[in-house]
Amino acid sequence: MNKKGFTLTELLVVISIIALISSISLITLNSTRAKARDGNRMNDIGTLYKAIEIHIANYGVPPAIPDDYDDLAVGSGINKLTGYLASGAMPHDPDSSRFYFYCRNGNRYLTGTLLEQEKTIQGDIDGAISVLNPLSSNCVTSNDKSVQILVCDDDTGGGIIILGLGSLTGGPAVCLGKL
Repeated sequence: MNKKGFTLTELLVVISIIALISSISLITLNSTRAKARDGNRMNDIGTLYKAIEIHIANYGVPPAIPDDYDDLAVGSGINKLTGYLASGAMPHDPDSSRFYFYCRNGNRYLTGTLLEQEKTIQGDIDGAISVLNPLSSNCVTSNDKSVQILVCDDDTGGGIIILGLGSLTGGPAVCLGKL
C-alpha cells in the first residue's frame, strides 16, 4: 500500500505550530507598537517641556492657558509657543483615546501624559496633584477634556481624573514642569 499525502494528525500538528508562532509574533508586535507610541509620547512631552522652558527664559512666565490646546502654537507673543516647536504645531498623542495636558498657575506649570507600559521615568514629577484647586480652569488638553486630578506616578498607578467623564488610568504618567 503506497500512501501519498499527510495524515490528519500531522496536519493538526503543523497547524498548531503555525498558530503558536503567529500568536507569539502578534504579542511581540503589539508590545513593540506600544513601546513605539510611548517613545513618541516621551519625545512629544520632552519637546513641549523644552518649548515652555525657552518661553519662560524669554518672557519670564509660562504661556497662559488658551481656550484650545492647539492655540498655544498659533500666533506669537507672551502667551504662545510659536517658534519654539520644530513642527510649528502642538503635539498630539498617537492614540486618539489618550491625550496630552498643559496646566498653569502663575509661574507653576505641568505638562504630561500617560504611557501604555510601565517605565521608570527619571527627572519627572511624581505624586498626586489636585488641579481642581487652584489649577482647575488652568488646564488644557489635546482632546478638550477638563482635568480634575493628575496622578503622576511611574508605575501602573498613574492616572488622569477627568471632570465628569471618568478617568484615564492604568499606566505610568510622565509629568514635567515646575511646581
